[in-house]
Amino acid sequence: MTTDTGSPQAETEAPVQAEAEGPAQVSRGRALVAVAGLSLALFAFATVEALPVGLLPQIAQGLGVSLSSVGFLVTGYGLVVMATAVPLTAMTRRIPRRRLLALFTGATLLCGTAPGYGVLLGARVLIALTHAVMWSVVASAAAGMFPVRVRAEVVATLFGGSSLAQVLGAPAGTWLGQQTDWRVPFVLMS
Repeated sequence: MTTDTGSPQAETEAPVQAEAEGPAQVSRGRALVAVAGLSLALFAFATVEALPVGLLPQIAQGLGVSLSSVGFLVTGYGLVVMATAVPLTAMTRRIPRRRLLALFTGATLLCGTAPGYGVLLGARVLIALTHAVMWSVVASAAAGMFPVRVRAEVVATLFGGSSLAQVLGAPAGTWLGQQTDWRVPFVLMS
């Protein structure tokens, strides 16, 4: 197909240009702040997800439960995220994501102050539920604030936060928990 000018290129550029304009209501500055905040949130989610891995013996000893029970804090977390991501994202689409972040923060604090294994497990389930929704929406929400030509970089920046969590956040949390108390990294991450 060709346009009035007879140029096939003009036809393919027009939709990209229209799409590249993106939503007019979000300024570039606000969008950059939002991406930085979302990247930080992904760092927090990924760090809190992995924290128990390096602290299993300390948590087991501190709560007086077996290592296999404490290991379920990691396995159960993953199962909850896997099983609930799609339905929960659909069910919560009208809930502001800030509320999910508030729930994540509160549940992470509850992990650090849990008086027993049951409360800790329940708090981990709450975190996993918020995690399931957050991962499902964060990339598309952030990418929608930017022109098409830079969306890949925006998404890469977001996921840089989760990558940093694996090489910096979780190891630092493990070290801190081993030097002090397993609860300290959870409290600090909240």
